[in-house]
Amino acid sequence: MIILLADSAPHVGFGHIRRMMTLYDFLKNDFATSLASLNPPPSLIKEFQENNISYTSLKSLNHLELKEKNPNLNFIVFDGYDFSDKLINSFKEIGIGTMLVEDFSNCIKSPDIILNHSPGCSGHMYTGNYSLTGPQYSLVNPVFNTKNNYSYKRGQVMLSYGGVDPMGLSLPTLKALLNLEEKFSIYLLAGSEEKAKEIESQLLPRQRKEVEILSNIPAASVAKIMSTSEFGIFPASTIAMEACQTRLPIIVTQTSDNQELYRKGLVELCLAHYIEPKNLGSTKLLTCAIAQLRAQSSNLLSAQEYYFDGESKTRIINEINKFLQAQNEI
Repeated sequence: MIILLADSAPHVGFGHIRRMMTLYDFLKNDFATSLASLNPPPSLIKEFQENNISYTSLKSLNHLELKEKNPNLNFIVFDGYDFSDKLINSFKEIGIGTMLVEDFSNCIKSPDIILNHSPGCSGHMYTGNYSLTGPQYSLVNPVFNTKNNYSYKRGQVMLSYGGVDPMGLSLPTLKALLNLEEKFSIYLLAGSEEKAKEIESQLLPRQRKEVEILSNIPAASVAKIMSTSEFGIFPASTIAMEACQTRLPIIVTQTSDNQELYRKGLVELCLAHYIEPKNLGSTKLLTCAIAQLRAQSSNLLSAQEYYFDGESKTRIINEINKFLQAQNEI
């Protein structure tokens, strides 16, 4: 049995749990798999139930307790910033295989396998560890494998800074888009209903007609908006990876330290156009960025096609199978 253990605390956003939900979807037909999280919010529990996802709500991280509840447990995947070498080793010491999913290239050394799907990541960053790195191991929900089956609309833009938006960029970027000479139809995906209402309250009545502010919508709805948009504006994070899988030209920015690998890779691999966060509220600089994006779009889409080939599920399953077979032979 495989347990997928994710950090779902509101202050870190929902990127970790979303990745584990994707991995759950990848593994569920090949392995007995269950999600686990410390005190997940009610909205997530409801989503698990609606999608028939097996899950365990934990009150503490105790390897013996988790093993007692799941006696057939033989592999555990961690995704979060607060899982230490000591914790990971506690599972290894009782014969459980371990994988760490991360995007920070941090100093954790103990996992049997490290998976980092950041476009800027390569295996040499994890000397001494068995690592799966880069977009070929991307944890992107399969619903984003649309490859623009919908007809995109010129002038339609999708804007999102994730569940947290730590730099508060949603409103200034939105106002800059609304003030451009060229008029856009804008979809803004806010992190919560409260955030959506807060942003809407700061718009003029005429501006509200040009933007649709959404929150807590399913991945399939996000994929459809991406597939009908001309371009998107996102942080250099998993949502940018989802856009690449969908084949959407994107402008990205870096809103936190852990996005540095994403940003470098997205730009170096010609997957996205980069803009500094401070420039997103400037109509002049945003106009230039959109013009540059349009000039680059064919190259960006070709790179997205090359690096996001839709085979990451097969690669990850093969690697886990290979590890478990080797473990059984010991």
